[in-house]
Amino acid sequence: MSIYLLALVWLQNPVIDEELRVTYVLLDVKAADRRGNPVHDLKKEDFVVTENKKPVEVTFFEMKDFQVGVPDVVQTGMRDYDRGKTPPGVRQIILALDFESLDERQKTKTFAMLRDFLKNLEPPFTYLINIHSLERGSVSDGFVSSPKRAIAALDAFEHRMKDLKFRGGNRGLLLGDGGDRGFQMSRGPVGSGGTRGEIGDFETLEEAFRECVQNFNGMGGGALERCLNDTLNQFMEMHQFRTERVLGELEILAATYTDTESLKLMFFVSPGFTMSEPSSATQMAVHILTEARSGTVDPRRQRQQPSLLRGRSYRKDLDLQRVLHTCIKNRVIFHTFDVYNTGAESKRAGSAKYQAGVSSEVRGFYRSYVNDVGYGLRELANESGGSFTRVFTLRGPMIKTIAANQVFYVLGYNSPPGKAGKYRKIKIKSKRRGVKLAYRSGYFGG
Repeated sequence: MSIYLLALVWLQNPVIDEELRVTYVLLDVKAADRRGNPVHDLKKEDFVVTENKKPVEVTFFEMKDFQVGVPDVVQTGMRDYDRGKTPPGVRQIILALDFESLDERQKTKTFAMLRDFLKNLEPPFTYLINIHSLERGSVSDGFVSSPKRAIAALDAFEHRMKDLKFRGGNRGLLLGDGGDRGFQMSRGPVGSGGTRGEIGDFETLEEAFRECVQNFNGMGGGALERCLNDTLNQFMEMHQFRTERVLGELEILAATYTDTESLKLMFFVSPGFTMSEPSSATQMAVHILTEARSGTVDPRRQRQQPSLLRGRSYRKDLDLQRVLHTCIKNRVIFHTFDVYNTGAESKRAGSAKYQAGVSSEVRGFYRSYVNDVGYGLRELANESGGSFTRVFTLRGPMIKTIAANQVFYVLGYNSPPGKAGKYRKIKIKSKRRGVKLAYRSGYFGG
């Protein structure tokens, strides 16, 4: 009787279309021994998978060795591919470059390191490479199977960037370069005459704070506090807009690979971004204010200082979750590299301008700031099943990452019932001793 009534309702309302969906979870799992070498001979029975601490039944299992079955035209570097027409079973390596906040010296260094990496790739090539700039779009024309052609594309891109810098050009091409942010960035602390440019790094922030002390210490009406506060808010504003830009562009980039089934390794080279206001900057401001007022820093008094930060608090966890959701859906694994903040603390300690006055507190602020800007990179890697590396050069770590991501196990299971939009934590263990697994840590159900 119930079936008849349901059928009658459907006939009377043929435009109603109900869709029954079964959510299926696919996991790309990397297995390595104690020396970091890929493990090739695990079976389905060797894996124990839990979701929110409850065991799930693995109904799909496959071991994929990306060194095997690669077409000869790819291995010999003889053919390139459009993004949506790559051969199945071939690793896709996307070099995503974040140039927006780098100075010219850092950009030149980055191009040199990338060329060094590409020159040291040796055949047979069992992967395809796509080079992409977050601000300016594709660098290579689709996926290239030859490092030489990748280098040629990189050289041409560097030339175009220099040409735009020195000869002008259409600023509309410079996406995300800070030209059209929709807000007015002050050109320096109050009273500085606007001589200081945008405060883009922690060392420049410290210099700006100390200029506030030099110009306003001893003046009444809270002039020093206002200068420190304005400078701090400018710094926080820069970080907030930078994080929004990076996450927005990463989400767009990851979404462009919706229709490609191959496993994608996203090599993201970036100076990092913060997920919330860097507390190290506020601590630095309070430290310098206390030092200026008393001549010496009393830790008890420093803790009692009210926060200087007003109206510039932000958290971008939801933005990061959107990026990770897109990456998980499209089988993108992040491997992130920071070559710009290595040695920041020692550089500050060796600064000729402030070397005599450097203290353990200031060193601690620099360490904390490096962790702040590295947090976003670390989360992208950890949550997607990749790796985060802070290094001085790219060649060795990138080549090592390619070698380590050769063998993957694909595990599949039906997603258990649960509330939509809630995060579901995944844990995978190997019954074999001495095997280390890397995989994404979870997903959002619904």
